[in-house]
Amino acid sequence: MAKRIVPRLPKSLRDAMSNEYLANEAEYWKIRNRLMAQYQGKWVAFHKGRVISCSDDFVSVMDEAGRNGCPMAYIDQVGQEGMMEFRSRRVTFRYDQSYVPTALPRAEVTFRNFFQIHQQTFNDVIPDTGSDLSVLSANDSNALNLLSGPRFAATLGGIGGQSALCVVCRAYAEVGGRQFSALVQVVVGQSERLLGREVLNQVIVTFDGPKGHVTFDV
Repeated sequence: MAKRIVPRLPKSLRDAMSNEYLANEAEYWKIRNRLMAQYQGKWVAFHKGRVISCSDDFVSVMDEAGRNGCPMAYIDQVGQEGMMEFRSRRVTFRYDQSYVPTALPRAEVTFRNFFQIHQQTFNDVIPDTGSDLSVLSANDSNALNLLSGPRFAATLGGIGGQSALCVVCRAYAEVGGRQFSALVQVVVGQSERLLGREVLNQVIVTFDGPKGHVTFDV
């Protein structure tokens, strides 16, 4: 069943959304029933009372909204609003022996926001094959100004059936001097940084537990 997520976001995330974005979200829901006739099942970017982008692929909708100078557009799937749930599952490898209770791999990753104006380099990012998308904290998001670009609210599900609300932002991740398209989930209370499969699937990654190496063929 479709659900309106933005009003239920953690206060810190909701307050970080611009007034323009919130206005687009409110206007969308006012005319949502009318949009159903033409766009049901499609991902759309809604800005200033009209649909400015439409596709079966939410990434292309996010990119088009940003390229067209409308990063504050409200993005959702018509008729299935709020139903997209990303999974985050921990796969642990023996690399960082100082990590307790179980060692795991880490990588140095530079994240950039959609407009590639702000960037941050972290040397403790966990390459996580079980995470659909990359994950950063709200503080990381603020430093990168991720919410200046296209985004949408979603649910992050984890082990044991627990879930949390998050905001998915269009971004970029650089590993070993090569830049990749990324989708970053911003999660309040998140303490670890994850590099998800949306990036890992774009490159050959070798996990060598005995040697304690994780290698990106860039």
